[in-house]
Amino acid sequence: SGEVIEFFLSLGWRMDACSASVSGTPAVGEIHEQYLMFTPNGDGASFQPHLLMELYMGVSDEELFYRHPEITQLHANQFIRLCPIGTCDEIVGKVKKFVVDHLGGALTDDPLKLTCDVFMSRRGTDNNLAQWSMRVTDFMLDRLGFSIAASDVKTFGPSGQLRSNHLAFRYEGELPEVPLATKQPHTMSSLNLDGLVFPRYWRIPEVLNRTSVQETTVCNTEEVAALQAVLDTTFHRVLTRDRNFSVFQVGDTVYQHGMPY
Repeated sequence: SGEVIEFFLSLGWRMDACSASVSGTPAVGEIHEQYLMFTPNGDGASFQPHLLMELYMGVSDEELFYRHPEITQLHANQFIRLCPIGTCDEIVGKVKKFVVDHLGGALTDDPLKLTCDVFMSRRGTDNNLAQWSMRVTDFMLDRLGFSIAASDVKTFGPSGQLRSNHLAFRYEGELPEVPLATKQPHTMSSLNLDGLVFPRYWRIPEVLNRTSVQETTVCNTEEVAALQAVLDTTFHRVLTRDRNFSVFQVGDTVYQHGMPY
C-alpha cells in the first residue's frame, strides 16, 4: 500500500480515503484487502511526506473472554509498524522515541517495527486501542505537524475481538498552536461532580456512584436520540436509508432534509 501511495503522490495525486478488510474461511485462512481512493491534488502542493502506521493489539486468551470476562488481559505479540513515504527519517526517529518512552516500546531487528505492551482488553467488547490511537494521533498532529488522512480498524479472531488500527498521516508543515486545557485531568476529583444532574438513561451503578468512568451497555431509544442530536448539531448532517427524511430545530429555525435520490 505504501508503494502504491508513493506512486500516486509522485504523479501529483492525493490520497483521500483508505479502508481495509479481512475475510476468508478456515480452509484458506485470512485474506487481507486494502482499498485506496486518490484524487488530483488541485492545490498544486508539492510531494508531501506521509507516514503510515499500524497499531496491532496482539493476541489474547480466548478462554478468559468467556469464562472470566471480568479479567483484564494484556495482549501478547503486540506491535507498532511504520511505513514512511518520502523524506521522513527524522520523523521516524521521533516517533520511535515516543513509542519507547510512552508506550512501553522496544526496538526490534526490523528498523520500522517496535514491540509494545499497552494494549489491553476485557470481555469481547472493551479494549483501549482507540485510546492509544488518539494518543499517537495527538503526538503526530501537535508535535510533528502532520494531519491524519485516514484511520481504519480491522478485526480478527473468531468473534472479532482482536483489532489492528491502520493510520495514515500527511505532513502539513507548520505546527498548530496547541490549546491549553482549563482543567488538568490528574487533579480532578469525583467531588467536582457534586450537584451535576446525570441523564435519565444513565443506569450503570458503577458510573452513577462514580467508581467507574466507563462501562459498556446497550443504548435505549432515548440515548440513541440524544446521540443523534449531538451528531446532527456537531457534524455535517448525513441522511441514511433508515432516516431518509427528517425535521429538526436549532433555536427558532426549523430544518427539513430529504434524500437527494
